[in-house]
Amino acid sequence: GKTSCTIQLKDKEIHIDPFNIPVGSGILTADASFHREHWVPVEFVINTKARGKGRSQGVQAYYPLPYVDFDGIFTADITITGNKTGAHVAGDVLFHKLTVTPGALIEPLETVRADYPYRLTTDLRFKTGRDVVFYLPDKKNRIVEAVVNPEETLLLKADTLSQVLILNGVLTLKTGEINYF
Repeated sequence: GKTSCTIQLKDKEIHIDPFNIPVGSGILTADASFHREHWVPVEFVINTKARGKGRSQGVQAYYPLPYVDFDGIFTADITITGNKTGAHVAGDVLFHKLTVTPGALIEPLETVRADYPYRLTTDLRFKTGRDVVFYLPDKKNRIVEAVVNPEETLLLKADTLSQVLILNGVLTLKTGEINYF
């Protein structure tokens, strides 16, 4: 769908007023501000929200990662801050509905080069809703089907320069089945 926004230029500041982007049955809202020197942004803040519209619980998302695929509906409040040396992504994501299955082997991205000093860090909190299910080996051939309790939380912290990735939390299973032949 179409969207429009207002961009304000004042002194060394650029402000992008909140605007909406329709995504499936949901909507993403964002606003941003940039501090610039000689027209080059040197600091920024981007605020984003993902919400449902009408009867929808949230925004539909499909994300294939190496060895695992995520498909679901989520809401989120995420802030991205940064400057010339790095950026930080922080916020909360609630998965109202999520299906997790093993994915195809995807060639991993190249590791961060030592001579590329831009740093990306994350501090994200993922929370489960009422319909979060894991399938093994896949949804069609269900050997394992596990439903996670609502209100479980996983914390994701990452840092590209130190190459640290921490996923911390416990997912308690509400129900599950093991189908064997």
